Amino acid sequence: SCFLPSVVYYEGDRLFTALDDVPSSASRLDYLKMRLVAEVERSRAEAWTDYAAPYPIQVVVSWYLARVLAAVGTRMREIWPNYGQHPEDYCFVNICVPIAYADGAPVESELMAALYAARTAVGPVGTEAPALCEIARLLSDRAATVGTVDYCYSYPETSSNLQSYLKSRSRKPGLYVLLDVGAGTVDLTFFQLLEDTGNDAPLRYYHAAVLDAGSSRLELLTVEIDKRIQLLDARNYKEGRYANPSSDLVAAFAAAQKQVHDEVGCGVGQGVIVTEAKLHSDRRRQLELMKNIRLIFSGGGFIEHPYERATRFFQEKRQWIHRAPVERMPEPADLEQKGLDEQVPFRRLSVAYGLSFPRYALENHRFPS
Repeated sequence: SCFLPSVVYYEGDRLFTALDDVPSSASRLDYLKMRLVAEVERSRAEAWTDYAAPYPIQVVVSWYLARVLAAVGTRMREIWPNYGQHPEDYCFVNICVPIAYADGAPVESELMAALYAARTAVGPVGTEAPALCEIARLLSDRAATVGTVDYCYSYPETSSNLQSYLKSRSRKPGLYVLLDVGAGTVDLTFFQLLEDTGNDAPLRYYHAAVLDAGSSRLELLTVEIDKRIQLLDARNYKEGRYANPSSDLVAAFAAAQKQVHDEVGCGVGQGVIVTEAKLHSDRRRQLELMKNIRLIFSGGGFIEHPYERATRFFQEKRQWIHRAPVERMPEPADLEQKGLDEQVPFRRLSVAYGLSFPRYALENHRFPS
């Protein structure tokens, strides 16, 4: 993994990113998303109107995205040379943009057009170096990007990892709760996947929330509970690196787990209440759907306790005998790599660049009132 700043450098008519050897004399163009906003809705982003690069900002943003996609595609094939030669091989690239200034139709339209053009420019295999002239042509002829609509989607920011499941062959109709556990936060989503008959939106969102309960809070709480414990020791214990931890560490970490468990359980419980209210007017049908809910866990911070236990807490509290199944993604054989944890429940190759889109603009998705 790597951190790639959303910055483009330019010198004359040439563009560069942090992936390239940037000339020391090159000028810097940052805040790409805000400059795109300024182009289509100037009144909302006047601070970013000082633009002097040699190409329209729409072309620059799309070129930058294409450059990232091509680098990702190339790197994937260096690690897995046979990737793409099996019918079950596929990759999802999550692109998220902070939505504070992207909640208007003109902005969302430009962002999606830039993404469509970028995806087309890198070719079917996703490794072609993007050409500025080709991207400019695609953006001038929006009809040329229509074909990419089939594989470019926008989702609510907290639900971005949904696409990895929704586009997989293992997806099944039903009611789901998705817990995406990161280091700092937990993204919680309740959604229903219907049979796609073409007559109604197959995906319905019922509840989404961001909980301040990411996995790094476990070690932070541990050292807060017992100030004699070092942060590194708490982290190593959480990640299973201590064979014989001290009793003080075990006790403090257990207390931290309980606190995070209670916070996540409270968030999930609130989601259950909201979802039940939106699900169905027929109480028996509502209960049937809730009793057959499926769980999806993702994110690098996931561990069974407290996250899975907390998610199941509402069912235990209601004394339901049925245990909600956990959906797992199939992993193509050629993506196996030594050192991967075999217990990780959500294993898909996914790349997060860091962009997002307003949820009102999601085609084929219905948000219950």
